[in-house]
Amino acid sequence: MNDTAPDSFELHDHDADVAIVGEAGTRAGALVQAARGLTACITDPAAVRPAAARRVVAEGTGAGDVLVNWLRALLDLYNAEGFLGSEFTLAEYSDTRAAGEARGEALVPGRHAVLHEVKGVTWHAAVLHEKGGRWFARVIVDV
Repeated sequence: MNDTAPDSFELHDHDADVAIVGEAGTRAGALVQAARGLTACITDPAAVRPAAARRVVAEGTGAGDVLVNWLRALLDLYNAEGFLGSEFTLAEYSDTRAAGEARGEALVPGRHAVLHEVKGVTWHAAVLHEKGGRWFARVIVDV
C-alpha cells in the first residue's frame, strides 16, 4: 500500500452501449427503422406479434431530440407495460414532433428471449441526417 500516492479517479470505457442506425428513404422512415432496432436490442422482433396498438408521441427542439424522445417513449412503454413494438407508423413528423403508432404485444416469457436490458436512450451522438438520398437515424442505447 502506498500512502504517499495522491487520491485520484479514472474513467474507463466499457462495452455497455449499442448503436442503433436506422436507414430509409425518408426522415420518418429512418425513425421507424430506429424503432425496429430498439426492439431488436431487447428481443427478436420476428417473435413480436402486432396484436395491440399504442399511440406514441415525441417532441423536441430538433430532429435529433425528436429521435431520442421517440425511442424513449417506446422504451417507456416497454418499462411500464412490457410492450414491445413490431410495426411502427408515423402519421405526423417534423423537426419538433413525431406522432404515430406502435403495434406489438407485451413481453411473453418463453417466447420473447430478452437479449439486452436497455436502460436508456442517450443524446450522445444522436443524429438524423441525409446522405446520398437516404436518411439515417443514429442513437446510442445504454444496455
